Amino acid sequence: MEESSRIYPIYFNPLVSRSRGRKVQARPGAPVPTSQQIAKALTKLQISYKVEKKQHPKHTYSLVSKNLPEKSKTEEIERAYESTGGCFIIYGVKNKQELIKKIADELFK
Repeated sequence: MEESSRIYPIYFNPLVSRSRGRKVQARPGAPVPTSQQIAKALTKLQISYKVEKKQHPKHTYSLVSKNLPEKSKTEEIERAYESTGGCFIIYGVKNKQELIKKIADELFK
């Protein structure tokens, strides 16, 4: 069976600390990438992937709501949670860290 890696959007979130799951260098002023933006970056890099609903263990509602305005409605928190969650399964990965760096470079051009 072919090797696979899970890539989570939290890896690229500049508002999340490394201890909470970020894997790339924080870029001040960079927007929080959505799952759709990561999918677009993977497509540009010609990397085939499969999407799963599985969330990163540290991607929680409280983490998402912490980065929204204080009086955000429940629906807004839910929408932010859904658009910044999930995971991408990528097959044939030899070096996950290099892959994450390539995706980050494409996201934050």
